[in-house]
Amino acid sequence: MRTTVDYDTLWSLEGKALLPPSLASFVQQFAGKEDLIRMHVGLPASETFPFLGFSANARRCDELVAISEPGSVSAAQQYSFGPGYPELLKWASNLVMRCHAPSVPYEIVMTAGAVHAISNIVSVLADRGDTIVIDEYAYVHVTECVLLPKGINLLPICMDSHGMLPNHLDQQLSKARLEASAAGRKPPKLLYTVPSGHNPTGLIMTVERKHKLYEVCQKHDVLIIEDDAYYWLQFYQQQKQQYVTATGAHVEDESRREQDHNEGRSSPSVQSHMVVESDRFTTATTSCSSLPGPSERPALDMTSDTPGLSQLPSSFLSMDTDSRVIRVDTLSKLMGPGYRLGWVTCAPKLASKLAMSVQGNCVGPSSLSMVLLESLVRTWGETTFEDFVRDTQRLYQRRGEVAFKAATQQSLRV
Repeated sequence: MRTTVDYDTLWSLEGKALLPPSLASFVQQFAGKEDLIRMHVGLPASETFPFLGFSANARRCDELVAISEPGSVSAAQQYSFGPGYPELLKWASNLVMRCHAPSVPYEIVMTAGAVHAISNIVSVLADRGDTIVIDEYAYVHVTECVLLPKGINLLPICMDSHGMLPNHLDQQLSKARLEASAAGRKPPKLLYTVPSGHNPTGLIMTVERKHKLYEVCQKHDVLIIEDDAYYWLQFYQQQKQQYVTATGAHVEDESRREQDHNEGRSSPSVQSHMVVESDRFTTATTSCSSLPGPSERPALDMTSDTPGLSQLPSSFLSMDTDSRVIRVDTLSKLMGPGYRLGWVTCAPKLASKLAMSVQGNCVGPSSLSMVLLESLVRTWGETTFEDFVRDTQRLYQRRGEVAFKAATQQSLRV
């Protein structure tokens, strides 16, 4: 029987040093007590807050979304200690259960977006000089603004049109472990990837590939940071399988790609062109590793319905059996980046450390954003929220169709 990841053996120096902040503990200890004159922790008196309420027009709402209950009005203008606004945490937890149904214990920590989440994850788990596994083409904002400034060494893994190659990952982790042992260093313990609408290639990792990568990470005891900002924006097509089969969009199989790498040849890698297909899904950010000539390309049907929430593909989190997946979600691509809201779903012990880390660098995400968006999704309800997701998917599906047709016409002219 496989045991759960022991996070106590994985903390960075900063992670080990993090302790529950005493002021926040005072706040939580006396939270909800009535007739209490609060002369601790520097909380401003809610009577001094300038706004007496909030209201806003929202899509799919017949009336204004209103924040008028005194406790909510105060919470929107007060510090947010702990893992986040409780009501929004409940909503996010229900959404995680609906979309991923984790089989391992988990908790959620709200963050100021995905990059903020990743920065805190790295801070509590990696020290300067440690190595983190990434795709050979990785999200540059994370590598340039988070990993490299923290002194993290990067171990890139070859990709094909399904994403990171499991066999190459296994080889590189085995090699890195031997080298680390000989040099007295720590072997890699973190892998970072963007499985849906991969930035910069636009690839979507297949469920089968996720399973294989997860098994390799189990073998080498590596944690997976699943940065899934575009998860909500996926859509599928009825004729997808015909298109993939007819055009050979997946032109690079694993053995060819890895054989080229091992023999020192530069194999054609993932190039950004138009549309990428994996199983029956694609995303708003699209590209492909190979396009056929005009005579080979069949008509592509992009008129099918969208997956909404109920038919999105399986995530790393959904297949996690030993609490090694650290999933990062964000509302930036779905609701808007200006709210600066995201969350991490992970093992409870890690969630506790992350909440401490977030409190240490920004106290907490925007209270106003959390209260406002919780009020919106509560007003909507589950059905209307999914309708909103479907509308967003349809919008990008239509834009994808236009972009594909325009690119095809341009290709025919060449």
